Amino acid sequence: AEARLGPRACDDMLRWLCSLDVADQLLHADPLVQDVLPRGCERLRDLPGGATLLQVRERLAKRAYADASAFVDDARAVSATVVGAAAQKLPKTWSASPGKGGAKRDDGVATALHAAQVFSAAFESRWARLYGAP
Repeated sequence: AEARLGPRACDDMLRWLCSLDVADQLLHADPLVQDVLPRGCERLRDLPGGATLLQVRERLAKRAYADASAFVDDARAVSATVVGAAAQKLPKTWSASPGKGGAKRDDGVATALHAAQVFSAAFESRWARLYGAP
């Protein structure tokens, strides 16, 4: 389906994605996940194979994608990058209060994870509905 789409379809999709309530958390996710990034990595965009919403926006503006399929791959990698970084250091248990035997939940990481999950679900649903059918 992506092969028949041009940059305008990607522009429209990105504009819609950036209008989501969770987009701001993904555009500015680095401070939210700072504590779970691997040593020597200061930003999500520094993770090997990762992508951020800001990178996707920059690449699309520069028309750096060979086709819509490359855009789709990067858009999908946005949430995978956040989840992958956070998953490395998730506590074994979550607790709203640290006094109940669980690890204290990091609100920044939880916010970034929630944003990534909503972003992924929204992207997949809309992309399939608009462009998935032949």
